[in-house]
Amino acid sequence: MTRSFLKFITAVFAVSTIILHITGCSISAQGNNVGDMDADAVTRAITTIAADDFESGTLSGGTGWSGNWTVSGTAGVLSESPQAGTYHARLSGSSTFNRNIDLTSYTNARMTLYWKTSKYTAGDKCYVKIYNPDLTVLMSINKQNDSQTYVTADLSLLTGGMATISFEQVVNEETDYLYVDSIVITGEAGSSPSPSPSDSPSPSPSDSVSPSPSPTPPPALDSKIFGYYASWSIYNARQYFPVDVPITKITHLMYAFANIAWDDATGLGDVVIGDEFADLNKRFDDYPGTNGASLYGCFQAFRHLRDLYNPGMKFIISVGGWSWSTYYSNVAYTEAARQHFAQSCADFVSTHQFDGIDINWEFPTSPSAEGTIYRTEDKHNFTLLMQEIRTAIDAQGVIDGKDYEIMISSAGYKKRIDEIEPLDLSYVVDYILVMSYEYRNQGMEVTGHNGQLYANPNDTINNDAPVYLATEANVHHGIQTYLGYGVPASKLVMGIPFFGRGYAGTDDINNGLFQAFSRTPRGSWDGTGVFSYPDVMAKSGTIYWDDLSKASYFFDGTLFISFESPAAIAAKAAYVDTYGLAGMMYWDFASDDTNTLANAIYDDLLLY
Repeated sequence: MTRSFLKFITAVFAVSTIILHITGCSISAQGNNVGDMDADAVTRAITTIAADDFESGTLSGGTGWSGNWTVSGTAGVLSESPQAGTYHARLSGSSTFNRNIDLTSYTNARMTLYWKTSKYTAGDKCYVKIYNPDLTVLMSINKQNDSQTYVTADLSLLTGGMATISFEQVVNEETDYLYVDSIVITGEAGSSPSPSPSDSPSPSPSDSVSPSPSPTPPPALDSKIFGYYASWSIYNARQYFPVDVPITKITHLMYAFANIAWDDATGLGDVVIGDEFADLNKRFDDYPGTNGASLYGCFQAFRHLRDLYNPGMKFIISVGGWSWSTYYSNVAYTEAARQHFAQSCADFVSTHQFDGIDINWEFPTSPSAEGTIYRTEDKHNFTLLMQEIRTAIDAQGVIDGKDYEIMISSAGYKKRIDEIEPLDLSYVVDYILVMSYEYRNQGMEVTGHNGQLYANPNDTINNDAPVYLATEANVHHGIQTYLGYGVPASKLVMGIPFFGRGYAGTDDINNGLFQAFSRTPRGSWDGTGVFSYPDVMAKSGTIYWDDLSKASYFFDGTLFISFESPAAIAAKAAYVDTYGLAGMMYWDFASDDTNTLANAIYDDLLLY
């Protein structure tokens, strides 16, 4: 069902405004004023189910709970640094506290938690579990962040009965503390109607024992959601681990990347492990459902989390990417090389228990990273390569008793799309993941949007590296180019960038949009000017909305950052519905370790 886009975007924008003011940012609109937007948004009657700010000084306070907090280990309520003057629950050492909540009379429940940590080392986490006999919702708090913040968890999968909220401290040092300042559970009053009573007698009791309930799968989505997890997310700069992924909010977990090894002597290439430590050897302890056993490598961790929380999710290996597309042209060049590489793909997927493979060739007939091999023949050879992979994967699926999926990650603007055979490829693959972002970067003359839905007529840039036209560098033009080739909409997946692109020394004109800049800022992790969503939201400045492009951006007078926002995602979700696209893909989880954008995508697509 298609909803009124204007009404929907108004509701989302109102929520976005609240969040932005919490972080200290103000908000303004570029193009149409926010105040001019349709105010007839549908609102919901949200009520507080239960809350506790611990100001009673005990673990028996709060309202709406079923029973008091139950404590194990060292946990209690006190008032001390780092939050002197207010009471809060403190955990230290190996300790937990938990409490029950009755959600029977509510729908769409959500928990908001305010917290602070002290003395933790990088990478330490605390688990927050919300569970009932049918399902566990898992959150993790990154203890490296020692400033008061908040996180939210969707409890809608648990509504319809009693649930338990549990905090687990898994670090033994008595000097490491987690402070929980307040907890609020909200929801919509009104439960699902109970079945009408029947005059038929109840069945006689049976001596048989019912099997233990298995985790309830997430609500079925008409759309697909593909989320990329990069293997380097485990390292110091990011510290985002498999357990942090909102595993119930995706249909496909895309793991990046496997590499390609090329042998000049044989003229053949194989898919190989990209990062042996991250993929196979990194040790993960204290994961739910392991009964104390350790998991080794992200491959195993994600298979475990998939089987535990979302058995229907597809775990996909992505091969190549910007840096590792070096030898794609070689493996596609001859029939022998294509057949050998295709069998290598099938062997890799089967050996490491994936559910399919993503061929991420950046880009046929054109170079990406320095040293990438490319040929004019790549255009047709890419189609021939995918046909061989389809044949090999399907044959392996018969052996393994599985329906393996194959997909490609492909460019989102016309020049690159014209360098492949979109229609022929669509006959072979299950999905085409359109990388509909990177429409602007710091190599161009002026600032602009990273992933704008539509062109803004005020953007008149025309670059030749590669050919770049402002009228073509947007999501809409890219998607329509694929559709114009005859690609079925049901195979097209719109890409969403969780990362923002920054520009420093920007001229203070037009709020920094389409203005000259002098340098690339450092960014969240390195000197590339790439920013995470939480970093943008924490900055002091103003968030602007370009209503012509349906895009958000930040400007503080000199620093300009184009970034994705819940409002932009809402506009794109409406577009996916309007054109009947397969769904959305995003790069990447660690660029938003709050999972705000991942949750927004799930919530928005669930509406349609």
